[in-house]
Amino acid sequence: MNGLEEIVLAIKQKAETRGAEIIAAAKQKAEEIKLEAENKAKAETKRAEEETERKCKALLETSASAAESERLREILKFKSEQVREIIADIPVSLSRLTAEEYFAVLEKIVLSNFHKGKEGTIHFSADDLKRLPDDFIAGINKTLKKEGAALNLGEAVNIKNGFVLRYGDIEENCSFDAIINSKEDALKDKIAQILFAK
Repeated sequence: MNGLEEIVLAIKQKAETRGAEIIAAAKQKAEEIKLEAENKAKAETKRAEEETERKCKALLETSASAAESERLREILKFKSEQVREIIADIPVSLSRLTAEEYFAVLEKIVLSNFHKGKEGTIHFSADDLKRLPDDFIAGINKTLKKEGAALNLGEAVNIKNGFVLRYGDIEENCSFDAIINSKEDALKDKIAQILFAK
């Protein structure tokens, strides 16, 4: 072999060695890139799974909370309807009382609403005037006298039940409807406590 052939052979071997090194380095780089891509894909998949799981959990919690809120709204609606029905039924129930029971209730209302130290008039509906016990006014005045007060029987007024007290220009409507309207919030609270006590 002559010198030129040796140089060509040396260059060829060097090129083959260098080519093999470049191919090996490229393969290793490709493996590293592939491994890095796989690791990134796994990490991204895990992150996506965790994010999906977090979103699903949040959605379930929100749905459960919304369902509980709706359930509580329905319970409150039912309770409110029950209370309204009872309040609406009070005048009906009072109208079913016997005359004795009815006027006993009116006496309690008079004793809760009269003006101490004053003389006034008490007015009933025409129907109640017809069934008014003979001793009703006298019995009330016996109690009121201790407080320096008195009531005289006045003319009929246009109410369904209860009575109206008048002290000069001051008029106090003690019909059942007026009492219920003025004490509606307190009645609602009291009825709810009785109905829904735990």
